Amino acid sequence: SKEFKSLAIPNESVKKDQPSMSLIDTYSNRRRPTLPNTFEEIKHKELEKIPENKVQNLRKQLEKTMNDLPNQSPKKSLDCESEKAELLIESRKLAGACKAMLNEIYHNKSEKNWSLIIGEVLEAAEGVTHATERMILKTNSIFQAQLMTTKAEQMLKSLLEVLESIEEVKNGDSMQLLTARSTTLTANVRQLMSTVPYS
Repeated sequence: SKEFKSLAIPNESVKKDQPSMSLIDTYSNRRRPTLPNTFEEIKHKELEKIPENKVQNLRKQLEKTMNDLPNQSPKKSLDCESEKAELLIESRKLAGACKAMLNEIYHNKSEKNWSLIIGEVLEAAEGVTHATERMILKTNSIFQAQLMTTKAEQMLKSLLEVLESIEEVKNGDSMQLLTARSTTLTANVRQLMSTVPYS
């Protein structure tokens, strides 16, 4: 048994000494590049969620505005000419931004430019939503308020679908679905405008 131990120790030390450094190097070489890549991937996925989260927040705010209205319509309608003008301006901005976004995505493959134009679309959608909320608060008709809320909700839902389609285009899908959904979004903006009472 003593002879066996004396033979076993040198053999064990050889096994430990020779492969240990190469194993560490191999492990390090394999692992190091993946860490930054993983971080960038997570960061990219979080950035992708920002536009969708913003639209969802607008939808929640719109719903809250409608739910907070009193059950009975006020007898007199408040003047909302400035809100009408604002809604018209913001709706035109949104329609123009959607058209520019489609053009940018079709002709320019730089996703950096895409994020800028998407930001403009979101800003215009926010303007449309806020103008709608202010009109809802001033209307003397619960029916009118519900109708405007429904149309604004449809517009925001269409915008979410457009954002989903942009991600699909990034992943290599065709522009066909994005174009169709953008057309629906523009139509929903027009429908929202048609609910605005003009005196």
